[in-house]
Amino acid sequence: MYILYMDASGDPGEYQPGKNSRYYVLCGLACQPGTVQTVAPQFEAIVATSFGTAGVKAPARLHYWELIKGDNPYSKIDRKKLADDVFNLVVRTRCDLLGVCLDKPECRRRYGGRMIPPVDHALEAIAMKFQTYLETKRDLGMIVSDREDASVERSLRELFHRFKRQGTRFKKIQDILDGLYFAPSSNAPCLQLADFCAYAIRVAYERGDRDRFSQIEFKFKKSGGLRNLP
Repeated sequence: MYILYMDASGDPGEYQPGKNSRYYVLCGLACQPGTVQTVAPQFEAIVATSFGTAGVKAPARLHYWELIKGDNPYSKIDRKKLADDVFNLVVRTRCDLLGVCLDKPECRRRYGGRMIPPVDHALEAIAMKFQTYLETKRDLGMIVSDREDASVERSLRELFHRFKRQGTRFKKIQDILDGLYFAPSSNAPCLQLADFCAYAIRVAYERGDRDRFSQIEFKFKKSGGLRNLP
């Protein structure tokens, strides 16, 4: 059994230069349950050390963009060291990364000016990648995503249910169990790792800042590489 812990980075709305992100990213960390059990205490130790050393209370969950922004409580800690520790944990963990990076204006041009919702397009692509990944592993899997607004969760569940029932436009989804699960990232360290990776991908494309992405890029090798859309 493989669990794909998935998170997003970027604005899912239509691209408006200077106002929102051009790219929308979905990134998932695929691992087996035993790995999840080993990651949790290591992640919790990183958080406890980073904030405990500074004598401040840690947030309920880490978000990479908040760490980079540097508001409280992040302003009181060694932010680079925390980021280094988190990305090093991803590097040494027995996991693979699956990712989709969607260029919103290029997708719009590809489809003749018609805007396919980026979330729908990216979810279809990562579902296919995970299905292919499971076929190579000859195993089953499930997807756990960070919590969303109730209406967004409902829409995504319905979309994923359609993929399960009818297949995507290009592939049957037969090895991913049940539906799409949502969980608070505060209770799932692997979701927080996925958050860091998703943001690292987006800033690599959005701003050309590849430092963190270069650190984790090899983790996409066994899943066929990062998928660029269109």
